[in-house]
Amino acid sequence: MYSKILACFLGVVTIAVIIQAWEVHRHSEKYAIGGEFLAAIKTLNQIHKAEARCAKRLGGYQAMSALGPSGCGGLEQDLASESFEGYRLSLSASNKSYSVTLTPVGAKRLLSFYSDETKVIRMGTREQPATKASKPLE
Repeated sequence: MYSKILACFLGVVTIAVIIQAWEVHRHSEKYAIGGEFLAAIKTLNQIHKAEARCAKRLGGYQAMSALGPSGCGGLEQDLASESFEGYRLSLSASNKSYSVTLTPVGAKRLLSFYSDETKVIRMGTREQPATKASKPLE
């Protein structure tokens, strides 16, 4: 008796997992979510490293113009611009703090991202962009 119940339960769980996987696959092709997420995280981590280099060299965080290849941050030129791969990049910096946001441009990007000198990455959507108050990624 218990084996029949267990078999039914496992069958239902298997079907639910297949449906969920199909939905993720369907949306990831339409919106490129996996690549979008990884590219954004990589970009934010590169900006954190560039800001750390500048802070070490100059004693404080710097604006985006100083993070490029000819500045203290050593970022590649495509990252030192204010837009890339479907995102608008916005960096605000003062001597003791900085914050960076990646906001989607166009219909193919769904997610927005925020991070600051704490290196905590927060995620939002196109409709509700990420801010310092957004839930952190875990």
